[in-house]
Amino acid sequence: MDEPTLDTAVIMSEQVVIDGNLTALSLHSDGNLRWVDDGKDRCLNLEKEVIGVSLEDSRIVVKCAVESGGGVVCCKSRVKRTTFNFQPCSQDFREIWLQKIREYLDSLGMLRRLSHGLCCFLVLLYWVEVADDGDWITWSS
Repeated sequence: MDEPTLDTAVIMSEQVVIDGNLTALSLHSDGNLRWVDDGKDRCLNLEKEVIGVSLEDSRIVVKCAVESGGGVVCCKSRVKRTTFNFQPCSQDFREIWLQKIREYLDSLGMLRRLSHGLCCFLVLLYWVEVADDGDWITWSS
């Protein structure tokens, strides 16, 4: 997950439940979701790390592919599939959060589709090794 920066406008902010804890979650104009977890500032970049968003019961589920390690092509890189779940305090806010996140993802338009397509193409070109736990995908040239 990206390092948080605080120099962008807040699109939306609300108290939500994350892992059973009430915390402030905000969506910023740079496409980052920001919150505090165990005293640490956390950040999830919608453009770089989010694959999709869905609604499950009263929770919003953000599906992610988070990179760790070196660069994608020139050396080994690991991408971990994960989800980020949060529960807004009301049904109205649940719908608004879902709408705002989808609007931001849709605003990325063609560039996001090309980026996703390029990533899929690179996976086909390079040897793919899946670790024992099934959550890590490692590729190298």
